[in-house]
Amino acid sequence: MEKQSSGNEVGKKKGSNTLVIILLIFSLFVNATLAYLYVSEKEKVIVITNETVDLKTTNTELENDLKDILSQYDALKTENSQISDELLEQKAKVEALLEEAKKHKNDAYIIAKLKKEAASLRSIMQGYVHTIDSLNTANITLRQEKADVEDKLDNQKQKTNQLEKINEGLAGKVKLGSKLKALEFTVSAQRVKSNGIHRETSHADKAEKFKCCLTIDKNEVAKKGIKTIYLRIIDPAGNVMTSSNDNIFTYNGIKGLYSSKKEISYENEELDVCFFYDITNTLSPGIFKIEVYAEDYDLGVAELDLK
Repeated sequence: MEKQSSGNEVGKKKGSNTLVIILLIFSLFVNATLAYLYVSEKEKVIVITNETVDLKTTNTELENDLKDILSQYDALKTENSQISDELLEQKAKVEALLEEAKKHKNDAYIIAKLKKEAASLRSIMQGYVHTIDSLNTANITLRQEKADVEDKLDNQKQKTNQLEKINEGLAGKVKLGSKLKALEFTVSAQRVKSNGIHRETSHADKAEKFKCCLTIDKNEVAKKGIKTIYLRIIDPAGNVMTSSNDNIFTYNGIKGLYSSKKEISYENEELDVCFFYDITNTLSPGIFKIEVYAEDYDLGVAELDLK
């Protein structure tokens, strides 16, 4: 009986040890499982955290990229109205994209899509940069060419003005040089004797004629041909002595009466010209002024004092 009791105790003891081992193994399995689950969840948390950080970084980069594109659009300047309108349209697209990026910060799919669109808009913007740079360079070249042409025109205009002034000066000199000049101019009052001989007199009441003679100088510049010489005799009272009030001519730019005129043939050589003016009424004593004109300008002037 004692041996049987001892065997039962050994059996019980073995059963108890087996249970302990099973419980220990189960505990180890549970702990291992829990440890695995913990590590797995921790790794998931790390992955999610990293993905969240990456998404946030990507979104920040996207927004900065879009802001940079806007800044470059603002810097683009052009005088071309069509391109200016296109720049405004592209800028509006970038602004809309920026709003979308801010609205969908946590949506990786939309952020990725917006990033591609941003790359496309940047490429378009760079195309405008190149186009505007080319236009600006061309405009600078055109402005420089225009300035050069204007400078040349100004220089040519100055030269033309100088030539015109020189020509005017030469024309003036030619005009002055072509004027006839009197070398000598003599005047006298004369009385006529019964035998027809003329004698000078200084008495007004005896004067029957005025004799006025001059020598026209040689002038190779003057135009050859027929020229009209005018004589004006002005009495002491200031009246022009004339045979007709129709004797009108222009001298020194004004019109007036002349006493007598004579046509001469001038051949650029010295030429003597004399006038004999008949006195029809008895003269009053005083100073008589005698003037001679040719082609609107005066050749000479003299005074004669009669008693």
